[in-house]
This record gives sequence, C-alpha cells and structure tokens, in this order.
Amino acid sequence: MLLSTVPIAWARWGLPMFLTPLLVAPIGAYYSFRYLRERGSARWWRWGATGLGVIASVNLVAGSVAATAGYLTPDTRTVATTYFSAHRVTRANTIFEGYTPLLPGGQRTIFDRFTVVDGRLTPAHEYRGNTRNTYVALSSEMYGRYANDPKYATEQKFYALVRVQFPLLKTFQPATRGNPTTLEGTSIWDALNYVRQVVLGGLSGPTIELYEVPAELT
Repeated sequence: MLLSTVPIAWARWGLPMFLTPLLVAPIGAYYSFRYLRERGSARWWRWGATGLGVIASVNLVAGSVAATAGYLTPDTRTVATTYFSAHRVTRANTIFEGYTPLLPGGQRTIFDRFTVVDGRLTPAHEYRGNTRNTYVALSSEMYGRYANDPKYATEQKFYALVRVQFPLLKTFQPATRGNPTTLEGTSIWDALNYVRQVVLGGLSGPTIELYEVPAELT
C-alpha cells in the first residue's frame, strides 16, 4: 500500500524493496529447513534443498560483490570528461544527448538537431556555423532505449547514419555485466566475470561514443 501511494523516487521505494527480501528470506530459509527435518524427509531431499540454498546464496553474494565493484570503479562519463577537456570538446561545439559527459545525469535527445539532405545527416540550420557542430556525443543509456524494437525504426536509422557518416574519434566502453537471467549458475558466472574485468581496470556506466562532424557540414 505504501509503495502504491508514495510518489516514485529511488530513495523512497528502493529502500523497502531491497530490505524487505533481506529480512524475509532468512525466516523462509529457517522454516523451510525445519520443515524438511521434522518431516523426516529423505536424505537426498534434504541434500538437494541444501544444495539449492547454497547456490541461491552464492548467487546473491556474487551479485552483491559485482554491484559493489560497479559502484567503486570509475564511470565512463568521468573518464570521458577528462578526455573531452583535454581535446576541447565542450557544450558549445558539440551536439550531445543525455547521459554523456556533457549531460551526465539527465535525458536529452538530439534527433531534432539534424535533418536528412540527400540521404545524409546534416546539422539543423541553427546548429551550423560558429563551431557549434564540430562533434557528436552519444551514450548507450539513450540509444540503447531504441535498439531492437521495430517501433523505433526511425531512431535506429538515425544512429546508423551517424555511425556510417561521421568518423568515430573515441569510445569509452564499460565492463560487460551479461544479460539478466533466471539461471543462477549463469548469473554467478556473469557476476564473477564482471568483477574480474573491474579488477583489471574495467569501467562502469554507459558506453560513450564521440564522433567528428565532417568539415563540409560545419
């Protein structure tokens, strides 16, 4: 009832969503194993239940370690900010979308900042000249929302044109977490592999792509 009435905000609904399972799970585990013991279940039943409990516990611990590693390792936007500053990539000379170093914590689309002329992307008139379109900065936190869904065919075509027509200057790639799965063995492997990548210097955050707008379009 509380979650359905309190306005959505991460700090407010995230806390009970995370803590409640942590409080309930030990109670469920205790009564489950006590039930098996008091009912005199077959040994293989008890060992099987214990094995499943161990796998579930390892999965939770591995996931927690991976999440902690993700919070401790540098974010791609932070690393990219240093590169942008060194190469004078600024808000004044870049067409950028949300969740890039130039707008790290907010949403923003850039579709309306371009027009298609003879099959080529061209910065809209108000973004031409005065060095306002030297670079294009993309973030997977934005373009990932439009991938693999037929209803976003126009947006997918836009990103495809950017990647074909504009030279790629730099990519900031985070460590890969793997796709979410209900298979706990796979989930454990993915979590441990992510931790290994972080230990070896992998980053967290979205993929950042920086492109240069061809001179004839400036």
